Amino acid sequence: MSLVLQSIHKQWSNLIAKAKEDKWNKFGAQAAEANQFYQSDDAHFMFARNSPLTSGLRVNSPSGASSGDPNSSGLSFEATANLTANVVSVFLPVLYHKNPNRVLRPRTPSVPKGLIAAYKQAVLNEMMGSLQQQVAMNPALQMDPGLQQAAMQLQQQSMQLQMSQAQAGPTKQELEDKIRAFLIEAYLNYTPGEMNLKGSSRDSIIEGIVKGLGLLWVTVNKSTGRSIACLEYDSVDHLLMDPDAERMEDAKWLARRRKRPVGEVERECEVPPGTLHPTDQSSEAEAEASTMDDIDREFEAAAGDTSDLVVYWEVFSRMGVGGRLHGFADNEDADVLEKLESYGDNVYLAICPTHEYPLNIPQEVAENPELDDQEVAVRLEWPIPVYNRPKNPWPMAPLAFRKVSRQAWPMSYVHPALGYQKCINWILSFLMARIKLVSRAMLLVPDGLEDDVYDAILHGSDLTLIKIKSQHPQAFERFMEIVKMPEETGNIWTLLQQLKREWEDATGVTELNMSARTDTQMRSAAEADLKGKVLQVRPDDMANEVDSWMSEAAELEAIAARYLLRAEDVAPIFGEEVPAPADMGGDFGAVPQYGELTQLWVQLVQSDDVAKIVSEYEYTVEAGSARKPNKTQQVQNIDESGALVVPLFTQLWQQTGDPSKFNSFIEQ
Repeated sequence: MSLVLQSIHKQWSNLIAKAKEDKWNKFGAQAAEANQFYQSDDAHFMFARNSPLTSGLRVNSPSGASSGDPNSSGLSFEATANLTANVVSVFLPVLYHKNPNRVLRPRTPSVPKGLIAAYKQAVLNEMMGSLQQQVAMNPALQMDPGLQQAAMQLQQQSMQLQMSQAQAGPTKQELEDKIRAFLIEAYLNYTPGEMNLKGSSRDSIIEGIVKGLGLLWVTVNKSTGRSIACLEYDSVDHLLMDPDAERMEDAKWLARRRKRPVGEVERECEVPPGTLHPTDQSSEAEAEASTMDDIDREFEAAAGDTSDLVVYWEVFSRMGVGGRLHGFADNEDADVLEKLESYGDNVYLAICPTHEYPLNIPQEVAENPELDDQEVAVRLEWPIPVYNRPKNPWPMAPLAFRKVSRQAWPMSYVHPALGYQKCINWILSFLMARIKLVSRAMLLVPDGLEDDVYDAILHGSDLTLIKIKSQHPQAFERFMEIVKMPEETGNIWTLLQQLKREWEDATGVTELNMSARTDTQMRSAAEADLKGKVLQVRPDDMANEVDSWMSEAAELEAIAARYLLRAEDVAPIFGEEVPAPADMGGDFGAVPQYGELTQLWVQLVQSDDVAKIVSEYEYTVEAGSARKPNKTQQVQNIDESGALVVPLFTQLWQQTGDPSKFNSFIEQ
């Protein structure tokens, strides 16, 4: 088993290296470029690669060439207009203003009971009509005992159906479904505020806009002393996936890069302290050498200053332990391959480039002669088994605004506009240099003037008297002449404005979005309303994507909560006490008594059947509940509905003397 695990570890390490290169070619290069435009304090990286950043306006030598720098751009000024940051500033508050309200809907079809009862009654009537028709055609059948018994049974069934319809009430299953939905909703609407879902979501949305893909991972937080299933942000820089997949949901494996303290990983893998060794800077830099640029590699290979860190890849495989990897079966016998297949398709591995064994089955465990298949199977289980979800079988919710056909990796939202961004930066840099040039003051004066005249010209105050000795009438005309440089043409400013408009069209960030102003006066209220509706098309579409993303994330969180959390974890959420272990005088079988809601959670919600958890409910968010409310539109809706409803409620109040309906409308 030990040699097999080493071979599997090597195969996965090689596949991870290939996935890095595939990601860089399809996604990473453009994501890194867009992120540099977004977060760098100037655009010098655009002009000269791998140079230190300074400020929003970089000033070089007068000639533009830095001494001895072969990468110099040749510009006196290197200016940038950070339009990429404008995209985030405009869309982020619109897409996620507050935590959404999560709701549950049963996936089972809700057919009205009256419709079902009417159908059953129609079937009985048809059968009774058929019996009556047979008797009418053959009166002798009236004495047939079998026919009489059938008629009586039909009459009894009809009466029972009518009685059950009259006394219809919710069934036990329906009541359990409502209680279960209430408890899960209460949990799902508790964690966003407690675990800072807003901060994690906004970080993910920023990456979704700038880099092209934002991620929320489902996890179990134990920092409070109890387990809380929640969502956490992690950069898309730490994600790899199957290079052969054309869609993310069809990928056979996915990997997440982790950097954690060694002690935490050892406790999680249930191995003695000292089993795992930390990943130092030099060894990781060598192991991680890939297509990443120098800045990213330096950041990723940084060693921990507080505690020893280990860097590894969490591999979520849907193709087994590794027996199906390309080339692996050629070097192993049939018994080994059969053994690997026995662990199933869905397998979790922790692959560290500086170790020879998976971290979840380290060398000390693999070489243990008492190691059995059951322990190996447990160590290979996914932490949260979400692989049965057909729409997204991974333990994270992805957000992408620009998807690419036949490619699992999406496109950066701002990537189509970066060409305009680069042109604008170049033009601004040339204009700055040109303005410096034409703003110079050059004076032509005749040689031989007195020194005090030169001094007065160069250093004189606002009002200076200059005496000259010449009496010639043309002396003043030849005394001094100002040389003016030709000013820049207006065409370059026109081109700059046109590029700005092209950039706005590519990103959807217009002047009206940013400042509610336009260069042209609107001629009517209808025109203003039309422009307002057109401006909302793209934000509305992006908001719908965010709502779907939040719904998917809520489902992941609900699966983790129902699968992993126990009574002591959820009791505080429902405001109930966690009882101390009962002192039963040596009765070790005594069970602590939890509150009523906690007991219902254990009975109705807690489940280890993930397929049932997924199929029972549809986890969604209220449409638009995360967006910033349009108060003007809300007031308009209230005015329009109030004009119709208030008179009716007022009349009902006067007739019955009960103002509750009117008060309820006002409160809503």
